Amino acid sequence: MTKTAILSMSRPSQLFTRENYKEEYRRYAKINHPDVGGDATVMAQINKLYGMACLLDGAGGWDALDIIKINGADYHYDSANIFELGTIYVNDTKIIYHIQAKHAKVLVKFPTKVKDSKMRDQMIIPASSPKGWSDPSTGDIYYIIDKSKGTYLLKDILKKRLIEERHAAWIISRLFNICSLIQYNGLVHLDVSANTILVDPETHWVGLYGGWWYCYSENERITKLPASTYKVLPFSSISSKEALFSHMNLQIRAIAREMLGARYGDNLAFSKANSKFVEYITGSGGDSVIDDFIHWDTEVVDYIFGPRKFIKWELKKEEVYG
Repeated sequence: MTKTAILSMSRPSQLFTRENYKEEYRRYAKINHPDVGGDATVMAQINKLYGMACLLDGAGGWDALDIIKINGADYHYDSANIFELGTIYVNDTKIIYHIQAKHAKVLVKFPTKVKDSKMRDQMIIPASSPKGWSDPSTGDIYYIIDKSKGTYLLKDILKKRLIEERHAAWIISRLFNICSLIQYNGLVHLDVSANTILVDPETHWVGLYGGWWYCYSENERITKLPASTYKVLPFSSISSKEALFSHMNLQIRAIAREMLGARYGDNLAFSKANSKFVEYITGSGGDSVIDDFIHWDTEVVDYIFGPRKFIKWELKKEEVYG
């Protein structure tokens, strides 16, 4: 098995068999572990696929290729992504957040009381508050959320490519719109990330469908936080443990940097990006998402791209999941 082949794999079934995956993992580790002269990147990929194999085996999802069984029903999935609480499964019409039992104490708070119906009318958040199913044998929780065909998890897009600056710009605009509405409702979403954002390249629609278990009221004490957000917040914010609207500004900028290849500002890959754009996405932003959105929409975007026009982005399903 070549290094290139292993690094291109997205499913454990491409490397392991269900019957012997533990033994096969040990065999691969003996060859590829850095302590025996192996490649650390390859070993990390093997560990990732092995972790997915353990989760799928425990959930009964290995009986058929790319099928996971939930409450007696089979769900086909096009992608499976490990995140800090478990696994995210995505297909044409569903996004499923599988939360492991050891994380089941996480209080899942989907926004059921919003002042502005636009959030649901535009389907930029789940159309209804999804009900979780708890597996009685494992204690794991599954949240099955309906989504529109043609929408992709941003994480899946970024696994294959960075996003051009002109497309990153409209995704940023949509995120500002969503987070402005969240602010209007007095809430702070602390997991605006590639694991929670859905994108429709054809229509330029963006939705925030996951991470609502990290949603707080303004100034509410933060009791839990994903590592991806923790790393982009200033120490002063973390030490105060208060949920602030400014945290969403920081996350939007981090997503912008990630789309261009450097979420945390390291290994900057912005050499070809407009300097004004780089200056903006590496800044910290203000205290209000709405004010930042106005500044972005009326000054930054026009300065960089000129008159507004719809930029077609043809992204086929096989390009995302192939």
